[in-house]
Amino acid sequence: MTDFQIRRWNWTNPESVYAADDRLSLIAISREEQTARFRMVGLLSARISNPRLPEKRVQQIRKERDELERIYEATWLELENAIGSNAAEAIRKSVEETTEAGAVQLELPLEKKRNFDLEGEAKCNQ
Repeated sequence: MTDFQIRRWNWTNPESVYAADDRLSLIAISREEQTARFRMVGLLSARISNPRLPEKRVQQIRKERDELERIYEATWLELENAIGSNAAEAIRKSVEETTEAGAVQLELPLEKKRNFDLEGEAKCNQ
């Protein structure tokens, strides 16, 4: 027989690894760690698509990325158990949208400075 459980929107699991932790501290550190993991997964995925890498290195990077993705997903599940699904989902959305927006911003070409204002620069350096 399968044991089904109806969870409220703010349900938390008292047996969660993080259950006794301070909620705000847990959210802050989870956000920081998950942001770093999400960025690294993206970087590893980008490296995999590099046609100059030998196949053996691609397989190694893919294995590292897959392991990191498993940790990333498991951490979200633990956070959900500790603080509730809605809160964890909102944090995840924030992490992923902010990180993706940052990646797009980094890809924008920088405008080259065409005119050099040596006189103005000299005044600033005084």
